[in-house]
Amino acid sequence: ETSDIEIPPELQERKKKEFQNLNLSDDFLFGMVMSNPEVCRITLEKILGIQIESIEIPIVEYTIKSSHEQKGVRLDVYIRDVEGNIYNCEMQNGRKRDLPKRARYYHSIMDTREAEKGSKYKDLTKAFVIFICTFDLFGRGRHMYTFERICHQEPDLVLGDETYTVFLNTEWKIHNGISNEMMEFLAYVKNSNDTYPSQLESDWVKLVHRQVSSIKMNRVMEGDYMLSTLRDYDKIEEGREIGWEEGRLDGRLEGLSQGLSQGLSLGLSQGKSSVNRLNEHLLRNNMLDELKRSLIDTNYQEELLQLYSFDENTFEHT
Repeated sequence: ETSDIEIPPELQERKKKEFQNLNLSDDFLFGMVMSNPEVCRITLEKILGIQIESIEIPIVEYTIKSSHEQKGVRLDVYIRDVEGNIYNCEMQNGRKRDLPKRARYYHSIMDTREAEKGSKYKDLTKAFVIFICTFDLFGRGRHMYTFERICHQEPDLVLGDETYTVFLNTEWKIHNGISNEMMEFLAYVKNSNDTYPSQLESDWVKLVHRQVSSIKMNRVMEGDYMLSTLRDYDKIEEGREIGWEEGRLDGRLEGLSQGLSQGLSLGLSQGKSSVNRLNEHLLRNNMLDELKRSLIDTNYQEELLQLYSFDENTFEHT
């Protein structure tokens, strides 16, 4: 699918340089790196502290929507291992306080997606939702926050539903419990260019960096990045057009409201046109949706004029 909007040449050049300077914290680069099954598997192992025999090919930007009415969700990276356990790994930039609720929704929709019709609850496998954050969501200074359901009255009693939510924090402050290679990885998320990687010691982070370097040298990947930029550019232009249209309509409404208020203050309620009196009625009764539609749909406006009759000062239903 092509776009009618072209990116200006100077913007294209800037985006090419931007592509070369991307850090792993960028959604696009992170998705491309994690699409490599071996890199993805090892990264999951290191974050979760578990052994994973092998995984299926990761799905990048995986959209799940279990019904037409249900709110769909797009996951950065969706993974399933050979035992059927499922993982969702997300890169998060900018403080988003709704992440815990988002994690809850991700878990529910992942289970819905994986559960086959007629399957038993015991067949549900382990499910992990991982957020790699460039900020400290909880403000406690830890590099990692891991959550699973426990009993309030008996804190050592774990519910055992096998759902886990993990938040990594690149802005950690507490050194206790963090390994050297995890420190390297979190630093690399923020600085993935050639200066910092030259100091790497972790085989895991070196592997991630080799994948990053390979992607940045790939012209197809660069083109994909430009295409994603083009789509974003299209959305911005579309948003501007919608904004202009809404702005014009809002301006008409504001002008109408001001005009009516001035008219009322001057005692000009008598002798108004039927349309103005209709608009006044809709405004007074907070029927803004009807008012907006009547301003742009003359047939609908005629229907409203027929629906209401009025004497000198009031409207009543016919």
